[in-house]
Amino acid sequence: MKKKGLIVLVLAILFTITSINNYIYSIDQGNYQENNGEIQKSPNIKRPKISGTFSETFIHIDDSIPNNWSDTATAYGWCYFKSGFYIIENVTINAGGSGSGIFIKNSINVYFIIRNCNITNTGSSSTDAGIKLENTNNGTLSNNNCSNIGNDGIFLYNDCDNNTISENTVSNNGGYGILLWSDCNDNNITGNTVNDNSKHGIYLWNDSVFNTISGNTVNDNFQCGIYLWYICNDNTISGNTVKNFGTTDQQYGIYLRDDCDNNNISGNIIKDIKSIGIYIRFSNCELNLLYGNSFFGNKLHAYDEGTNNHWNTTDVGNYWDNYTGIDANDDLIGDTPHNIAGTAGAKDYLPIWDDGPGVPVSTSGGGGGGSSKKETEEAIPGYNLFILIGIICIVSIVMLKKRWK
Repeated sequence: MKKKGLIVLVLAILFTITSINNYIYSIDQGNYQENNGEIQKSPNIKRPKISGTFSETFIHIDDSIPNNWSDTATAYGWCYFKSGFYIIENVTINAGGSGSGIFIKNSINVYFIIRNCNITNTGSSSTDAGIKLENTNNGTLSNNNCSNIGNDGIFLYNDCDNNTISENTVSNNGGYGILLWSDCNDNNITGNTVNDNSKHGIYLWNDSVFNTISGNTVNDNFQCGIYLWYICNDNTISGNTVKNFGTTDQQYGIYLRDDCDNNNISGNIIKDIKSIGIYIRFSNCELNLLYGNSFFGNKLHAYDEGTNNHWNTTDVGNYWDNYTGIDANDDLIGDTPHNIAGTAGAKDYLPIWDDGPGVPVSTSGGGGGGSSKKETEEAIPGYNLFILIGIICIVSIVMLKKRWK
């Protein structure tokens, strides 16, 4: 009877481990998968919904006009107020070749969401866009399609703070994909598809600081994938895929120019760029931190003209597909620095050895040398959990044996 109880216990524990393993595997399959340096998207990743419940030629809200938000919500079925947010959703807009499709202006204290809208046929002047915010805060633009636009897909113009731009498709536009123009701070640009635009994919200009650009797919734009120009400091650019996929259009993957300082550039995949993968231009670009990025097949992976930029943390640097050093002690870090082209004479002192994208990277700041500390436990999902379960199993069996003696 005692042996039978022990067998049942062991089988129950094995069943639990198998269930957890299947669960972890299913989660892992929902994420980006690596295949010889290529990123393949899981079918579970959300794509923008097709709108069509309402049709308009434009939407324009100016919150400097008293009650403009509330009057709009009263007059139109596509706008309503819920749980502290004004919501605009499920609108198809054909702008007739003039102006912007959705234009929100002077909305400082109102929280709002624009989602599941499809905007086409806007104007082509430099001030037109699929969705445009001006002097506007606290907006969320989500799951919209701003493609085949005459000028910019999404445009934040002058003093637009604390906005979120997520999961939008912004492609094949006549101007920039996503543009933040002048004093646009603390915005979150995440999970967007920004492909085949006639200018830069994602562009920050003039004192736009503390923004996060993460998890975007930025392919085949004509000039730069992600471009920061003039006093764009303290931004985070992480986990993006920037590459030429069907063309050789993108001249630069990530480009910093003129007083762009203290930016964190990490975990990006930069592939098949026509000219330079990451370009830091001019000596007044200082103290940027670049680590955990993976470079494949670019004409030139990186070029640094700046001052005191760091190409590794104290734990890890970047992956370079042309690194020629060795890893004699098998710690996944190259034993000799990787030289960065450019007048700065910069080096990656801790180049990642033969792992490519997806390697565990440190989030600690600072430059200089160091050693890698994160290996299998972060590379295998649930690794620590399996150790814990194994220990519990062993302890339980030992205790039961003693009890049944």
